[in-house]
Amino acid sequence: MRLIRKNCSLANIVILEAVIEHFEIDDAQKYIDDYKREMKEFCCNLSVDLCLNEPFDVVRASPPLKCETATYVLGWEATEHKLKDVTDIVSKSSGRFVKLVDIKSTQSITITCSFPHSLTGALIIKLSENLESLIKNRLMKLTVGYCTIWRKQKIQEIQEPLEEEVQEIKEQPHDTKEERVARLEEKETEGATPQSVINQDILSTDTKETLTSKYNKTL
Repeated sequence: MRLIRKNCSLANIVILEAVIEHFEIDDAQKYIDDYKREMKEFCCNLSVDLCLNEPFDVVRASPPLKCETATYVLGWEATEHKLKDVTDIVSKSSGRFVKLVDIKSTQSITITCSFPHSLTGALIIKLSENLESLIKNRLMKLTVGYCTIWRKQKIQEIQEPLEEEVQEIKEQPHDTKEERVARLEEKETEGATPQSVINQDILSTDTKETLTSKYNKTL
């Protein structure tokens, strides 16, 4: 029962279903089906703004650790979307790895989920595979633990470095191409920080190689 209470939420009873199926509790299946039908209808009709700051845990529990937390920041208006939109985007992008914890809103919507720490590497890979779909749904930022998977850059953040480079070229117009490249590489080495800072201990060797390869390609 402790496992069910810890891992199930009002919108996700996958663990409970698995227990019922494993022990072949046929009498309980009818109630599960009824609950899922009612929950689906409820999620389709309930506006996100009515769910803000409300816990989804079946039993009130301590907040998950940072290393066991995944957050989606979406450029949505809470009044324009239903709870089903949230559950759909979370389940389709992460599979069954995460559990919905809460939803908050300021100028955007922040969806907080929890997951077992042992699945960190698998979750990062799963979300990376579905990143394109998330971006189409106005994703602004996606984090897993202390790792930033993706962040939307503002135009100003892109323009400022470009303006600095243009100014340097104007000030040193006689530099060769090789000299300019060397100067840029030196600046990047001194001040650049990878967007995603990942605790290597939590990932398998294969996962490390995959992420390192992807990062090197971006450079």
